[in-house]
Amino acid sequence: MLNKVNLRKGLEKCYSLGELKIVCFELGVDFDVLSGDSKPTKSLELVEYLDRRGKIDALVEYCVRDRPSYDWGISTPDSRVTVNAPNNTAEKVMVQWQTEIGIRIMQAAVVWVSSGLPERPVQACGFFVEPRGYVVTVDFVIDDPEHITIDWNKTKLHASLIARNKPAMTALLRVDGLADSLYPTLTMAATDNVSPADRIFLLGYNPGLGWLNNVGEVIDSVEGEYEIPVIRSQIETRPGYAGAPVMNERGHIVGIHFARDKQLGALMIPIEHALKLLTANI
Repeated sequence: MLNKVNLRKGLEKCYSLGELKIVCFELGVDFDVLSGDSKPTKSLELVEYLDRRGKIDALVEYCVRDRPSYDWGISTPDSRVTVNAPNNTAEKVMVQWQTEIGIRIMQAAVVWVSSGLPERPVQACGFFVEPRGYVVTVDFVIDDPEHITIDWNKTKLHASLIARNKPAMTALLRVDGLADSLYPTLTMAATDNVSPADRIFLLGYNPGLGWLNNVGEVIDSVEGEYEIPVIRSQIETRPGYAGAPVMNERGHIVGIHFARDKQLGALMIPIEHALKLLTANI
């Protein structure tokens, strides 16, 4: 049987108080309904809250996927996290990736960016890259730098333009007025190289179209068509998902989807350009 004491201790050891808020968000639990203000108390209350509702397995599954290096003391067959892999090879790859990386955590960091007048907004995807509210998106969504909003977690947030690199088609935003808030983030690859045949994953969100979660492969780098070399891939996309993060199998962001070209394929901006904006402005 599951040892709830070990689970509570694991939460204390593996998560900060701010990260526990994200865990609650992912599991549909209102963090504020849990008693206490300290990490030990919140951890205990979260375990007991889900146990009373028969949802403790969801917490176990989340923790094992999110912190696989920690020994959660789950050794019995009944308590192991398993995935029923489909027969199709591509689907098996996707299921495996979703299980190992924790796609629900990543979805929590993807946002929808709008700028300009409400009746004629320019819109694209974006994603949090720093817990204090920094967001990376495509530069061409910034039609009006004075009026930028971010839709996240069914909440509309105002944001400011921090920096932009028009030749590299990237922009860095920051949520306004919430200095004490922490946001779930995606990790930009600092040293991961992208090579032909590498498997990559696109995670896009559009309020009108829903989630786009596709797998594909890198083809090559294209030079001369744009002001910077861009990465060409076989990943399937649709209109409306510019600005979506593209990840490698480690869950690190390696590019930003910005266009679909009939001749060139799905194109993405190398993440190094966004990383330079972030490191130069925080």
